[in-house]
Amino acid sequence: MTESKRTMFGGLLTLIISAIFALTAVPGLTTLAAQDEPVEDPGQARVRIVHASPDAGPVDVYAGEESLFVGLEFASASDYIMIPAGEQQVRVVPAGGSVDDAAIDVSSEFADGGTYEIVAGGLREEIEGQIYEVNRGTLGGNNTARVRVIHAAIGVEAVDVVTSGGETLFTGIEPGSATDYVEIEAATLDLEVRAAGSTEAAITAPGVMVEAGQVYDIFAIGQAEDQTLQLLPLSTLALPACSE
Repeated sequence: MTESKRTMFGGLLTLIISAIFALTAVPGLTTLAAQDEPVEDPGQARVRIVHASPDAGPVDVYAGEESLFVGLEFASASDYIMIPAGEQQVRVVPAGGSVDDAAIDVSSEFADGGTYEIVAGGLREEIEGQIYEVNRGTLGGNNTARVRVIHAAIGVEAVDVVTSGGETLFTGIEPGSATDYVEIEAATLDLEVRAAGSTEAAITAPGVMVEAGQVYDIFAIGQAEDQTLQLLPLSTLALPACSE
């Protein structure tokens, strides 16, 4: 499966959702337990929403005219929901607002069996939606996890991500971009986000647990101006190896 990021606006088709799941806040930095995975059916894709806009306030999320989540707060994410694969539309609205005044109206092609994160990012006046596909492919080892970093922080130039021990995991991550995935051994990591080439940490995240069999998207979000810079790690269960 290839990683992709697509930003598209304009209403196309309306989602038809077979079930609506309750909103659940994402675990904190030190509790990266895997989320429960919805049952997979043919012709379905899975989607979750990530709120990465520090001044936008809580938002409601709609599939066309149908409410999916209410009151999603900054620095949190919804559970996954299953949606029909194909061309679909998701709208993000200030909490309590009308879908006709959607701040984000994102439409894209969702592949059968695909897993996606739709991110509401940027400041309120320039908020936009970006779509990232999650690579749930089988991992290469029994004690490994797949990790990437997505730079959604505001007013922060390119960054490096290193461990407190000095091991460099990713370098030169540009704003609005995602790294490639890498596989690492399961471990508890003390992470630092630094301006590219710098030794000074802009974000510190001690005790981040990376568990075997999981896929981690670690979002750098917030802005320095209001001291909301932080890491938001999200986990997804990797697919098991196929038996012969």
